[in-house]
Amino acid sequence: MVKVSVIIPAYNAEQHLSECLDSVLSQTYADLEVVVVNDGSSDRTLDICKQYAGKDARVLVIDKLNGGVSSSRNIGVERASGEWFFFLDSDDSLTPDFSNLCLRLDEADDYVVAGYKTQLGKVQNFGDCVYCDGAVKSFVCQRAQAFLFKVCWCKFYKASIIRQNNLCFNPNMFFSEDTAFVLSYLRFVKRIRTCSATVYSYIENSDDSKYVLSASTAIRHLSVLYDNYKALDVDSDFMWILSFFYRIVLINAKKNNNRADMEAWYADNKMRQIYSELRVCTVRHFKFSLKYRLNRILPLRCMLLQNV
Repeated sequence: MVKVSVIIPAYNAEQHLSECLDSVLSQTYADLEVVVVNDGSSDRTLDICKQYAGKDARVLVIDKLNGGVSSSRNIGVERASGEWFFFLDSDDSLTPDFSNLCLRLDEADDYVVAGYKTQLGKVQNFGDCVYCDGAVKSFVCQRAQAFLFKVCWCKFYKASIIRQNNLCFNPNMFFSEDTAFVLSYLRFVKRIRTCSATVYSYIENSDDSKYVLSASTAIRHLSVLYDNYKALDVDSDFMWILSFFYRIVLINAKKNNNRADMEAWYADNKMRQIYSELRVCTVRHFKFSLKYRLNRILPLRCMLLQNV
């Protein structure tokens, strides 16, 4: 039986943390370690963590100054002792099928992707399949647009791959940092197993308006994501990432009547590089790419600042 470390970053998580921890500690799989990282919470999060650690020796509590979810996950990885890592957000929970999948973990696999469900009844998984060597690129090409691909949770990572390649979450990213981590991890993966088992319960919030991103911040994050994508050397579709960031920047620019922010988007050299290198593979992508080029060269750009 291999040891699995469940790593939980927690910030002001008192509302859901007990349910989250109960879902882990009630698993029938015995060889579990639960690493909870309190990220400088101002509520009762640390007290709840200590209560659970006092009742169950499998719980390791790390208390740190507030530094964001990336730094919390990184510290959790540093302190975890399992052979496999599994990331769990403090407002989500595990299902009983998590234990069944732990029993099926295979040393031959480098990356195990399970399925999740939401509080609204939505279920997503990639079916039961194995991707080896060159087929890993096929996995990225086929699944890159799926939400499950982008997130770091609902997946098992080999500790040895993370440690040997000094992989970590980018502490300078607060948005899509988990996608950047997934892309960097996949560079060293030779065998992926996908499983249809639903092991994760996710509290969904799909409102893009909750995000606040300036053009400069979005470009900085996109640059990291794009470089990671290119390092994989796959013929995949990055346009979904670009259009997602564009939509968020556009929402905030319109809300604040900030034409200058969109001007910065169109004038940036890194954005010009990304747009020029991306494949245009659908009509929607063609319209999106054409709109960028028109906005960059026409004087009345404000008339073209519309979503795609």
